[in-house]
Amino acid sequence: MAGAIVKGTIYLMVSVFVFFLANYVLHIAIGRFLGPEMYGVFGVLMSLYLISDAFFGTGLPKAVSKFMSEHEDKKKYIYKVSLRLQLILTVIFSSFFIVFAKQIALILNDESLTNYIVFIGVMMISLSLLSLYSCGFFNGLRKFKQQALIRIVHVSLRTILALLFLYLGFRLFGVLTAFLISQVVALIYCVFYFKSKLSSKEEPLNSEEKKTIGAKKIFMFSLPIVAASLTFTLVRNINILFIKSFLVDNYLVGLFTAAATLSNLPFLVFAPVSLTLLPSISKAASTNNMELIKKYISQSTRYILILLLPIIAITMTTSKEVLRLLYSADYVAGADVLSILLVSSTFLTISSALSSVITGMGKPRFELYYSILFLSLLSILNFFLIPKFELIGAAYAFLITAFIVLLMVGIYIYYKFKTLLNFISFLRIMFCSIIIYTLAYLWPIGGFLLLLKYSLLFLLYLFLLYVFGEIKEEDWSLVRQLIKIK
Repeated sequence: MAGAIVKGTIYLMVSVFVFFLANYVLHIAIGRFLGPEMYGVFGVLMSLYLISDAFFGTGLPKAVSKFMSEHEDKKKYIYKVSLRLQLILTVIFSSFFIVFAKQIALILNDESLTNYIVFIGVMMISLSLLSLYSCGFFNGLRKFKQQALIRIVHVSLRTILALLFLYLGFRLFGVLTAFLISQVVALIYCVFYFKSKLSSKEEPLNSEEKKTIGAKKIFMFSLPIVAASLTFTLVRNINILFIKSFLVDNYLVGLFTAAATLSNLPFLVFAPVSLTLLPSISKAASTNNMELIKKYISQSTRYILILLLPIIAITMTTSKEVLRLLYSADYVAGADVLSILLVSSTFLTISSALSSVITGMGKPRFELYYSILFLSLLSILNFFLIPKFELIGAAYAFLITAFIVLLMVGIYIYYKFKTLLNFISFLRIMFCSIIIYTLAYLWPIGGFLLLLKYSLLFLLYLFLLYVFGEIKEEDWSLVRQLIKIK
């Protein structure tokens, strides 16, 4: 069983890597091919798409995964019930987008978005069913290899078709069509594969079993999950919608979309820390091992800062060069926004990891409350800052909100566990990061030589940590374990 879990984890990690790589290639290609204005429209549409994906891809699929893994002998019943539920939700949600497309476009102050929003409403049908199969059915039956394969095929086909359609001159509708075709192809594979795994005969459920795994039970279990996921997705995408609504100018939206896309990278890279921290904390809490919990908290926070701060420090000094290299000179005006959002991403990464500690201690609703607080503060600040300061206002709204939330979560963790991060370690890491920031600022360089600059400065940073005694034998031991090939 342990071997199967390890293999499954590796399969899914590979698929996640391919997903992120393909996604960044697609964003950069669209930004270059279509220019800032049309890329701004793409940013708005992707915000709506990701919000829909959060709604369909987390709640019910995760509930189905749980129930199917626990009641595999009743998978056919769970399959039928959950498919019916997802179809009902899909029709409601998709119809809302299609029927009120014009009203949504008017809220965003751009009636030309209407047809695009209708298209997204149509895309939701295949998107929701694909999420149910991939994250629900396949995950519940622990078909991790197939689940990873579906994700890789889906995102690879989507990227290839989108690039092809862009090259042929189909522009934004070509990109959306690539999304739709890739979803349908992946869904067809899922349907045929999964149907072959369903047993033709299955004992009917008794009244007690229907209470345990019935439609109502599955639906109610999914509600808090989808609420938390939807709220957190809004946090990461609502700025673009606010900018579009208040400023209207697609060029400005394009600049912010490029900056936000690049600033998301640190959060995406370190997101697995939360996934591994949560079960570790849960295990330690089950045996009331407070010392181990404290160790997990301080170590995870320390490693995030060690790896993240120099990356942020170096990138902040080269934000113009990064935008010019990846997106083109048309996006350089968003450099200051990128610098601010990089710091915000650091705050968000740490607070997300710390919130998973609280969830692991048996407070599963904390992430929902944390996300609602984040969304509320961000919305209020956006409302006041964007009309006055435009893109910088949106960036500072996210920075202020992320800092306040991190401060609150950090204070709560320290109050509960009397630990967070060794103060001397924090000072060493900060001091070495400041040195690296200064050197990066004094060493102007652009183009592909940026990669050389980043590599040399990061190696110097690790050397400084070693000289100041921050990197210890246990750190080297961990590195050796990670790279050891058995």
